[in-house]
Amino acid sequence: MIVEQNRTISIESLSDMKLENVKHDSSVSQSIIESEIRYRRLFEAAQDGILILDAETGMIEDVNPFLIDMLGYSREEFLKKKNLGSWCICRY
Repeated sequence: MIVEQNRTISIESLSDMKLENVKHDSSVSQSIIESEIRYRRLFEAAQDGILILDAETGMIEDVNPFLIDMLGYSREEFLKKKNLGSWCICRY
């Protein structure tokens, strides 16, 4: 038995609480995984060129296949680029 802030908690209820936390954490993890899968499918199948940039460094972090095909660079060539030269990436 544990006494916490003037209330008594049995060991059984404490283990039930921990089990609920594990179930919740597992549910959240599964939701994140499913969300990442949906995002990745959209990113890969989009018929628009998409670049993911690191806002701090300006480095390209990811590029979708449509942009690779459209511009003719390999994925590796994109990922090495920091200065996009004449490409204009503007904030709106």
